[in-house]
Amino acid sequence: MNREQREKIIQKIVEMEKLRPLGRGERLIKAPVRTFFYYILAAFSRVKPYKLRFRTLWGAKMTSYLPEGNTFYYYGYCEANLTNFLIRFLKEGNTMIDVGAQVGFYSMLASALVGEEGQVHSFEPTPWTFDLLMQNTNKLSNIVLNNNAASDRKDSIPFKDYGPGYGAYNTAHKNGSILNKKAKTIIIKTIALDDYCEDKNIRPDFIKLDAEGHEYAILNGMNRLFEKTRPLVALEVVGSDEWADNRERSIEFLMDKKYKPYEMSLDGFISPHIIKKNYKYDNLLFVPEEKDIIL
Repeated sequence: MNREQREKIIQKIVEMEKLRPLGRGERLIKAPVRTFFYYILAAFSRVKPYKLRFRTLWGAKMTSYLPEGNTFYYYGYCEANLTNFLIRFLKEGNTMIDVGAQVGFYSMLASALVGEEGQVHSFEPTPWTFDLLMQNTNKLSNIVLNNNAASDRKDSIPFKDYGPGYGAYNTAHKNGSILNKKAKTIIIKTIALDDYCEDKNIRPDFIKLDAEGHEYAILNGMNRLFEKTRPLVALEVVGSDEWADNRERSIEFLMDKKYKPYEMSLDGFISPHIIKKNYKYDNLLFVPEEKDIIL
């Protein structure tokens, strides 16, 4: 993906975000066709989740369950700030690790950004979600799929699966999810990223952590990476009381490793971030103190 294509996608996302704060009526005026069909499909998904195939903002075909795929269907992307940062940061030949890949949006995007010389290593433990991940990425030769979870060691652990349509809430955290829905407990396999990267002989440039409350355990399996490779890390921070321990310990862990926190703007640039006591929902970027980022 060349610079001109990247900038065009970034500007599309910036424009699409203008729809987000609008009410239903205003959205119908601004984007009538897209909005009309979206609300029809969203209504059906509240009765029973179902699969839908659509295109991302850069034109790739993707399948996801609704309602968790509502944002993908309506906007063509997820998490504007993180998406635009990746578009600016990832270069051809880079290696990215996507932890909590779900159905593959970020893996697919990274695949297009790093090109044939780059690599994307994706981790998704939920069996039915992994099936969709395989379907969405089966023609992308620079993606390596792993049907297990990253953690602090090789193990088998209990994992809460909320089922199709709600897979974004699946978690290994002992307190479960903020979702008011009964989960099925399954057993998943885990691996430490230190061991994985040594086995695959890779040096990741960027690691995205979206593990629904399991991030601290994952970071504890990355000590050698923090000593030698020093990749950038995107950390999801959620304000849920159930996961507050994970958020606070993860941030403290990264800062003890001499990483600085940054926030990502809508157009993908970064600025220093002051750690807060509480977060509603965000992704923070952690950068080694010795590194300068040129976007």
